[in-house]
Amino acid sequence: MAFDKLIDALNKMREQYVQELTDSLTEKNLISSGKLGESLKINVQPKVKVFGQVYRMQINMEDYGENVDEGRKPGKGLPVGVIEGWLRYPNTLQKVTGQDKQLSEYERKSLAFVINRSIKKKGIKPKNWIQPAVDKAGKNIVGVVEAAIAEDIELTFEEIKRIIEG
Repeated sequence: MAFDKLIDALNKMREQYVQELTDSLTEKNLISSGKLGESLKINVQPKVKVFGQVYRMQINMEDYGENVDEGRKPGKGLPVGVIEGWLRYPNTLQKVTGQDKQLSEYERKSLAFVINRSIKKKGIKPKNWIQPAVDKAGKNIVGVVEAAIAEDIELTFEEIKRIIEG
């Protein structure tokens, strides 16, 4: 028995999850380079086995995506070069300094040092961007799966009927 309708429905749900995560980054103004949003991927999943195996989605993203979502405890800072790189993006610079004017190399290094010291002392506050996206995308998954399974079962019964009558 191939549950093609269920597989199609779950693949569409996977696409919706990625879209909701991307939208959540934008809505919460968490985009600097755009690499995190571009990295959001759900690998191709194995064929769905309805009986005995659960369909699972694994979301892949840049390593720092969870730190942005969950925050980071005080202690270890970030590589200063990473912070300096962030400070080259106009939208990050606007958030941090309130202006669009690019910083000189000295200003960028100094600001990166201060930000890193703050991260070491205070950590990073959680931005909670993953769960709202998952909640939004997952609202109607039960109905979608039920409808797809019902359609697959109906097609399967029709096929069995044809075999019996044939």
